Amino acid sequence: MKPLVLNPRKLYLADHALAAAFSPAEGLDRGHLLENIVACELERTSREISCKTREGFEVDFLAVSYDGSERLIQVCADLPDATTRNRELRALECAHQEHPAASPLLLCGEEPPCSPDQHIAEMSRNMAGI
Repeated sequence: MKPLVLNPRKLYLADHALAAAFSPAEGLDRGHLLENIVACELERTSREISCKTREGFEVDFLAVSYDGSERLIQVCADLPDATTRNRELRALECAHQEHPAASPLLLCGEEPPCSPDQHIAEMSRNMAGI
């Protein structure tokens, strides 16, 4: 019998400094903090929904704006190597196949080391666009 693993529902805090203050210094996860910032912005501008594909990949957000436009948004602190980049893009591409009307976007905390045609953007330069 295979054990069942369930991920708890994600919780986002409106105060990013409070979230960082209650994280242990050695356990501070920059990716989670960046995801929290994006979640708060999406809360202001759209109805945001977590997205899991039929194949089991998770994309951080399927954001449906109030005008009806859809965006698939994956957030990561950095893309240190091709394996990480491919994993993040695979989930985004799989979700895009299931939601073809949604515009895919991979937001990175650092300057992404890849070509601009892959829907990858640096977070600090693109927050206004989400």
